[in-house]
Amino acid sequence: MTMYDRTPNAKKAKQEKAFTIALKKIMAFSEEHEFPMTFNTMHGFVFGLCSAPIAISPTEWIPSLFGENDVISQMAFDDTETFQTLVELFNYMMEQVQDESPEFPQAMRLHDAMSDNFGMQSDLGQWSQGFIDASEWLGDVWDDAMIDVLEEDHTVKSVMLCFFSDEEFSRRLHDELIENDDVTFEEIYQDFLRLLPNTLKAYAFTGRKLYEQQLANNPNLQPHNADPKIGRNDLCYCGSGKKYKKCCLH
Repeated sequence: MTMYDRTPNAKKAKQEKAFTIALKKIMAFSEEHEFPMTFNTMHGFVFGLCSAPIAISPTEWIPSLFGENDVISQMAFDDTETFQTLVELFNYMMEQVQDESPEFPQAMRLHDAMSDNFGMQSDLGQWSQGFIDASEWLGDVWDDAMIDVLEEDHTVKSVMLCFFSDEEFSRRLHDELIENDDVTFEEIYQDFLRLLPNTLKAYAFTGRKLYEQQLANNPNLQPHNADPKIGRNDLCYCGSGKKYKKCCLH
């Protein structure tokens, strides 16, 4: 079944299919270098980027996407089509985050058996791992931007979005944190699954509001990295969707 039995958005499904096709080259290349990537993993990572309380340039996040593997990262930068597709995927997700309507991949599928939805063999597990990679990379950024009143709620959302990366870890987490013995792991699983769509939106909302607050306090706030190697007519690295020459170049 598709994610939470939704009716896929035909336009988004077509866009994501085009992304997947365009990224097949680098997916195959990453697998050759023992750092396998999938579209779901990339989607989870890019969602984590776009939801962060700071702007990040491609020259920084693309290497992080590939675990600082210089060979894969260099290919992503050198191959114009791959680089452009990654930037377009970023802008695609950023638009959803800014519209407060982020979604999981349109083609993401769930299995009937609970255990089949955990780990890198599952769509949801792959997405969760990508999200974890982005969250770990941006940990200091979140710590610097976070305010006390939001911290506990943000932690809960993060746990829910990371939950499906590894069943064994999530079971241990359940045993450590859930004091009520009547609340089973299976019940937590069902609750998290049901709440995922709204959790995704709420997580992104927190990050964007913190970013807007920082921007209001510091209008000259710069992206997380130095100016990227990007052409005047390329999409701007800040995620605005505008061409670089009409956005952050000035």
